[in-house]
Amino acid sequence: MTYTVYKIQIDGVARYIGHTNNLKRRQTQHNYLFRKGKSKLLYDNIKDKTTELILIPIKEFKSKVEAKRWECLLILLDHFGEKLLWQKPPQIKDM
Repeated sequence: MTYTVYKIQIDGVARYIGHTNNLKRRQTQHNYLFRKGKSKLLYDNIKDKTTELILIPIKEFKSKVEAKRWECLLILLDHFGEKLLWQKPPQIKDM
């Protein structure tokens, strides 16, 4: 089984980073929650920008731990840099 770190881009800018072992299923989940009106920083910021979220693969890993570490690294690099992502930085308990 492989794990994919992915991004969601809005207007050409990466706004969300995540990881999954099934990209198609995760895209369906994101779109379902978005259409349902789930309150999440990402969804709240894109209401008027799109009708469907598309997940773009960044890198694949053999283990979930490696994928999660890479995801956290990308989120933290943004958090201490440009701050373009619409998500909170990871907590230690998330590692």
